[in-house]
Amino acid sequence: MYSQSQQPYGQQPQPMQPPGPSYGQSSQPAAPPGPYGQPSSQAPSSSAPYGFEEHTVSPAAASSTYSQPGMYSYTPSASDPYSMPQSASFTPTDINYGAQAMAPDTQVTSMVELSLACINLPNLDVLSKTDAVIVAYEHNAITHSMKEVGRTEVIKDSLNPRFVRKIKMPYYFEMSQNLVFRAYDIDDWKHINDMSKQEHIGDCRVSLAAIINAPKQMLTTPLRLPSSKKGRGELVITAEQLTECDLGATFRFRVSGLPRTDLFGSCDPFIEIRRTMESGGSVVVWKSEYHKRKLKVAFNETKVDLVTLCNGDRSRTLIIAVLDWNRSGSHEFIGQVELNVDQLEEAGRQGQSFTFKNPRKSTPQKRQKSRGKLIIDKFTIHKVPTFFDFLRRGLQLHLSVAIDFTASNGNPADSRSLHYMGDPNRPNEYQQAIRSVGEVLAPYEPNGIFTALGFGAALQPANRVSHCFNLAPGDGTVAGPIGIEQVYKQALASVRLSGPTLFGPIIETCRRRALQRGPGHYDVLLIITDGVVTDVQNSIRAVVAAGKTPMSIIIVGVGREDFTQMEVLDADEEPLITDSGERMVRDIVQFVPMRHVSRSQQMVAAETLQELPRQVVDWYELAQRMGVPFLLD
Repeated sequence: MYSQSQQPYGQQPQPMQPPGPSYGQSSQPAAPPGPYGQPSSQAPSSSAPYGFEEHTVSPAAASSTYSQPGMYSYTPSASDPYSMPQSASFTPTDINYGAQAMAPDTQVTSMVELSLACINLPNLDVLSKTDAVIVAYEHNAITHSMKEVGRTEVIKDSLNPRFVRKIKMPYYFEMSQNLVFRAYDIDDWKHINDMSKQEHIGDCRVSLAAIINAPKQMLTTPLRLPSSKKGRGELVITAEQLTECDLGATFRFRVSGLPRTDLFGSCDPFIEIRRTMESGGSVVVWKSEYHKRKLKVAFNETKVDLVTLCNGDRSRTLIIAVLDWNRSGSHEFIGQVELNVDQLEEAGRQGQSFTFKNPRKSTPQKRQKSRGKLIIDKFTIHKVPTFFDFLRRGLQLHLSVAIDFTASNGNPADSRSLHYMGDPNRPNEYQQAIRSVGEVLAPYEPNGIFTALGFGAALQPANRVSHCFNLAPGDGTVAGPIGIEQVYKQALASVRLSGPTLFGPIIETCRRRALQRGPGHYDVLLIITDGVVTDVQNSIRAVVAAGKTPMSIIIVGVGREDFTQMEVLDADEEPLITDSGERMVRDIVQFVPMRHVSRSQQMVAAETLQELPRQVVDWYELAQRMGVPFLLD
């Protein structure tokens, strides 16, 4: 979303978003909103050691010596890593949408429905067969607690039950959602809801991402008791996306009769939509462009998916507010209308208008002076592509991690260095970022293979500075986040920290690799850096070019440096334009300074990855317009 705080006075209004409709594009980084008109209070050579070599552009190896067993067949460990009392008593429920305690503005990627069935359960009854029920729990990595998210009905006398009742829950791409499914045989029918009085058949533990990324979204995993390695049947889990999640809204608004709020008797209006939250308050989900000195405006037609707009809940109240734009960023609130999606759809059919009111005024709204009108010229609901759909159709994500080896990080042997690894219980910020992003993306990466890169170091024996080199032999691929950390540590002992900080070579290398993969693949480049980029124009050119390829860029800033230039690359305020005048076609960069993020690994991942599903959908739509195949089918 682009605001136009740097737009020359009197320039014709431009959209705050890239050309072409974009589903699910949030207007700003999610944060608890402040009052209207105020900012939120939250805001080498081949002979080099360890295989270092200058990176040459080539497709990633189709096969690798590394593998990640069990991606689709989850095998739990004998020891129970989660603390959950066996004797707890629960009340059964069909739906629990609030399963995981998260930041209140966390964006749901999709709502999913899990169907469960068992195969070859042990016969635990004497005169009949097992009476089975499955209880599902979610492990909260932030609070380290377990919460029930749903349970099936009881199926009597069956060793191969297929349950009818589904488990419905939100899917957050950017979060590690670890689930525990616990099977019981009902022995005490009088206390059917008290699992401490029932016989425990076995458990399975699996991430929601592993289920969704399994072939046909179906995963089979063994049931075992925590104290045993012996299997006690199998659980089959199938995931489906709920219908509301593949719907979007196309709308066009007008305003008229606005009050003269500016010094010279005019107004610079724009509209924003806020979604109310169950926990109270609201969060901005969309903003229009603004218009200079207008009291009557027709805004550009826009598309937004219903998950972004209302979290898939058509009855959720939306606050549609009109504000007077100010260059300082302190925009003046004019008035608002409260409607839900169903009401907006009906209003769009009839071209209805609504009067803006100011709810903060003590005067009863019926007696308030009109603050202008909102006219709903169009509001229609239709099917839209979703990130879940792409995963179902075989989309594969590929992660490359680029680590900053410039001298500004400090001597790795010094405890004040950002590369210091002297305390195994306190990972440095580079390690935190690698773990946070890597562990979330691992289930979506074929065979768990990541690419490890470095920049800004002098490589031995030539002592020549390289701005893009492999950290591992060959094509630079390693096994998962652990593999990246291993080669990162080895590199610190083998290279000389140097500089300057250049992003252009890294981005261009990954862009070419993404082009060579073909349909069905999407690349994610994670750049972890401690300082200000020095090749700003080259970096802008590289980002704009990368926007026309299937890739996204995540930049994580570590340390306490001034990251103003990174905010420019993020392009949340102004779209990127190269020195030759080429404008970005889509937003592909997310910048997150570590100092602004909770130390929780879960929350670091949430902040860095929250825009990725929307960026994948944006690429799909751009690829369609360009006539470029995105998926194999």
